[in-house]
Amino acid sequence: MNKGDAFELTCGLRGAVQNGAQVINMSLGFWDSTVPIPLYNALKFAEDNGVLVVMSAGNEGKDLRDSVNELGQRIYRWPGAFQIIEEINQEQGLNLRPFSNLIVVASLDEMGQEVASYSNYNPNIVNVLTQGAFRTIGLNNEVVDLAGTSMTAGFVSKIVALALAHTPALRPRDIIDLLTDPANLKVNPIFEKAVSSRGRLAIESDDFYLNMGIPIVGDDFATEPPEDVVVSPNPFFKDIYFRLHDGSTSYSDLELKIYDLCGQLVYQKTCNGESVMHWDGSTTSGEDLPDGLYLYALRVNGKPFCGKVLKFWRN
Repeated sequence: MNKGDAFELTCGLRGAVQNGAQVINMSLGFWDSTVPIPLYNALKFAEDNGVLVVMSAGNEGKDLRDSVNELGQRIYRWPGAFQIIEEINQEQGLNLRPFSNLIVVASLDEMGQEVASYSNYNPNIVNVLTQGAFRTIGLNNEVVDLAGTSMTAGFVSKIVALALAHTPALRPRDIIDLLTDPANLKVNPIFEKAVSSRGRLAIESDDFYLNMGIPIVGDDFATEPPEDVVVSPNPFFKDIYFRLHDGSTSYSDLELKIYDLCGQLVYQKTCNGESVMHWDGSTTSGEDLPDGLYLYALRVNGKPFCGKVLKFWRN
């Protein structure tokens, strides 16, 4: 766990590009005084194929341009240091081309007001700043709270993937420009020493997602379902049921919407005087949907609940 080497990393990058990846998340890094040329070549391969690479800034709480080893030599955290490859060229007598497909992300603190104490930073290297603390599901299906630039990198990669899903013609440079556009940021002088854009992503604003080309689902996803809303079986093969209470109470206003992961509405049903909603895994018009993860929005007498369901094929 949490181990690897530059060779494996290089092979993984090339393999991802060759298999059609459009965005690569690199929640990793290592410190060295010399340029890792095989990694440089692999990232250039990604750039030549139009692949965007999102990298975590790291969790040492350091200035990424002001670090030295025990011998007093200046060291860099790779692969993020490729953001300043022209500067490194001058120091080390190299002639390596700069990149146009790299994003390095740093994390905010839990309040979203300052750069997190653990997050590395430097405005010449970091170009995106956003939340770093997330609540998610652990390996044993328990709810866990995690924080770090790896979580931030994954979050930004998700935004990039959604943008590409809706606008496939976007180039890496286009996406970077969108993520660093002042219209999509909350600019604050406190961030000037941390990130080149001098602002954090305005992810709380609908305009941010609309500017990224990501449609807004609306307020369907306002809250998690209470314990008395039972969704089963989940995962499901053919049929899934949304039961309210014990099934004996009917409601005057029920609405079920199913969305795919691109935010597209694929199924919708309304009914009155029922306590159970059923979905057979098809679209509203009856076309079968592919296996995968879907989002549901269930409205009960005008109150929204949401969650995820997994459809899979069973032999």
